[in-house]
Amino acid sequence: SLGQLGSYGSEKCRETLRTVVGELTAPLYEELGWKRSDGESPQITELRGRILGIISRQRLPGFERLARKNAYLPWLAGEDIDGDVLSAAIFSVATEGDAGTYTELFGLLNPAVKVLTPQQITTVLTALTLLREPALAEKTLSEILDDRIDQQMSGSVIGALFANSRVRYRVWAMVRSRFAEFAEKIHIGLLLRGLNGLGDLDRPEDAQAVQEFFSLHAERFTGSEVLVSQIVDRQHLNIAMRGRCEPEMETVVDELLVLVRGISK
Repeated sequence: SLGQLGSYGSEKCRETLRTVVGELTAPLYEELGWKRSDGESPQITELRGRILGIISRQRLPGFERLARKNAYLPWLAGEDIDGDVLSAAIFSVATEGDAGTYTELFGLLNPAVKVLTPQQITTVLTALTLLREPALAEKTLSEILDDRIDQQMSGSVIGALFANSRVRYRVWAMVRSRFAEFAEKIHIGLLLRGLNGLGDLDRPEDAQAVQEFFSLHAERFTGSEVLVSQIVDRQHLNIAMRGRCEPEMETVVDELLVLVRGISK
């Protein structure tokens, strides 16, 4: 829920939400840290991964440095790191990353650099969608078209790019302008998995653009009308939600911060 709220409002609202997340998670983060303790329960191990995962996407000051030190770099050096902890570390590296980070992460997909498990491949591909620079999102789409990202993962990657509020409109522009190439390259079922992300285009003016897109390419979606309808319905729900939430976002997040600080006392 906090993640979705973070896609609304001003940068000031997002900054307040980061503070909320930081204060909510700080006690458990300080208690659980990065390493599994001898004899700890599976529930505690899972909780650590969840807490680190929540923090990893928030760009909290200093967290990326800690993620590199405590999990990412040890993993590169061959240390066994719990899967959820490693995912959080890689996501944190990506969220703070630039073009150099992109090259670093994409290089991990080369088995000559690092042999990854299927879960780790998914983690790295997801991380590539979290970078904030729209040009890097376009680069990821180009890698799909150039067969440098496995087709079976392509739909999930496209959907994750749409979920990134900082890049989604650049992604939308490229998908529209080069849709024939994507449709030729990717099986329609996998492509629709990615196009489910059109539901994240939640400005009122986006509804007509998405409807026109599906109408223009109706022949491509023959037999998938139900899925297309679900995407459109999801978009309408998100547009309505933005309309309800955004006018009062600053007040809501300020009150949320007061509430969290009251609980912590």
